[in-house]
Amino acid sequence: MKQASSISVFIVDDENLARARLKRLLADDNLYRVCGEAENGELAIQGVKSAEPDIVLLDIRMPGMDGMAAAMQISNLETPPAIIFCTAYDEYAISAFKVQAIDYLLKPVRKEALAKALQQAGKLNKVQLNESQKSDLEDETTSPYLVAKTWKGSELIDITHIHY
Repeated sequence: MKQASSISVFIVDDENLARARLKRLLADDNLYRVCGEAENGELAIQGVKSAEPDIVLLDIRMPGMDGMAAAMQISNLETPPAIIFCTAYDEYAISAFKVQAIDYLLKPVRKEALAKALQQAGKLNKVQLNESQKSDLEDETTSPYLVAKTWKGSELIDITHIHY
């Protein structure tokens, strides 16, 4: 079960020392909690499905299913976690962003770079924010909004912002 005050992180790397380093870097910040780890792509997919992390730190080159193939499957989940690649290989950067990666960090991962990537993973972009607001509106039984047709098209107007 997720703690409300922490962001869960799942670590995937075939090297035990690399996983240990990422865990140490995350341990310095109380905001993040490691909820699991895996050493290859197959185990990563199983672990992500069961742990439902907020963020996945994912290596690319691993035996069996590599990180790119795992990322493709993870990004197709109904509510996928944010993916941050942590790898020693720079040639996969363009491919990484095709699977909606938040960031691409080169090993050895620096604490500052990881902190910046984790912070970026927590930010909503405009499309995500709009979708979130739209689903919140659909969940409410009574809408505190009016729909008005303007020169921009149909706009939602918050009733609390209407004065006259």
